[in-house]
This record gives sequence, structure tokens and C-alpha cells, in this order.
Amino acid sequence: MKASSPYETAASRSLSALHWCLFLLNLALLLAPGFKIVQDWINLPVDFSRVMLAFPDEPEFLDTKSAQKQMRGALIFAAAVYVFGAFLCYEVFIKPKSFLTNLAAPLFIAFLSLTAESPNFFLPALDKARAIQTCENAGISWDKKKNTCDLMQLERKRLAEIKAQKKKARQIKNKRTKKEKNAKPSLFLLPVKKAILFPFYLKRRIFHV
Repeated sequence: MKASSPYETAASRSLSALHWCLFLLNLALLLAPGFKIVQDWINLPVDFSRVMLAFPDEPEFLDTKSAQKQMRGALIFAAAVYVFGAFLCYEVFIKPKSFLTNLAAPLFIAFLSLTAESPNFFLPALDKARAIQTCENAGISWDKKKNTCDLMQLERKRLAEIKAQKKKARQIKNKRTKKEKNAKPSLFLLPVKKAILFPFYLKRRIFHV
């Protein structure tokens, strides 16, 4: 049996490392939507009900039972699509160590993620709840007339911070100026004319000339 050359050994090891890198990358991409769905299951019910209580006049939140059913239905659909699609993706695209299937896996994962998130595009209450929650997390109030975040409040807050910083800098500057005025001037800080006449002034004070 012919021994493999160092170049063949290096090439085979490089291909093996590339296969493993693609495998781990695809596996990480496949698990990412699953973590997101689990996080939605944990966080959204509490956040959604709190948002509904905070904004009872919003038209999408008038029927709270319907809104909650929309939310649960979307999460159940997303979880079911993800579980079935993730198993199919792993068995068909990730498990076989083939370049073509490994390169096609990210496209299937992207399609799977969009399919799992598709109900959210048709649920206005769920979409608005997330938008309101995002505004609250950023410290911005919700504009009910425009149905958007009140970005002017963010601008006013920024201008108020700039004004406060300028005021603080002005106060520090005024204190420094006041201290300099109250400090006794030394001989070296007197004008040149007064510094020259200072000895004659002392002589007149001592001898009462």
C-alpha cells in the first residue's frame, strides 16, 4: 500500500476541519431560532398582558381574550414548525457530511425561521405589543395618535441632558472665577507699573513721607 504524501495528509485534514466547521456552524444556526422561541414562550405572556393593562384604549387590545389566543396560537405554530423543520434539516442537510448539503443548510434554516415567524406578520395585537414593549425598554412613551414611539420625547431628553451638562460646566466655571477674584493677588500678579512703584509706596507708609 502506497503511503500518502504530506500534501495529501494536509489536504485531507483541511477538508475534515472544514467539514467540522460547517457542521458546527449549521448546528449553531439551527439552534438559534429554538432559543428565540423558548424565550418568547417565557417572556411574552407576562409582557403582553402587562402591555394590555397599560394600554387598555388601544383598539387591538379591546378584546383581550382574542389577543391572547392570537399570541398562543402564533407561539404554538412557531414551535411546531421549528421542531419538525429542525429535525428534517438535521437529518437531510447537516448530518450527511457533504459540501452541497452543508452549504444548503443555512438557506433551509433561514426559510424555516421565516416560516416559524410568519403568523406574527398577521397578528396586529402581538406586533403592537412588541413595539410598545420596545419603546418602554428604550424609555420612550407610545404615541397613540401615530401608533409609533414618540421620538420627539427622545430628542427632548437628549437636549435636556445637553442643557444640564452646559449648566453644570457654567457653574463650575463661575465658581472658579469667583475663587480667583477673592484670592489675594501676589506681587507677581500685579501690573508692571504697580510693581515698580510698590517700594516707594512702602517707604511712604513707613516714614510717613
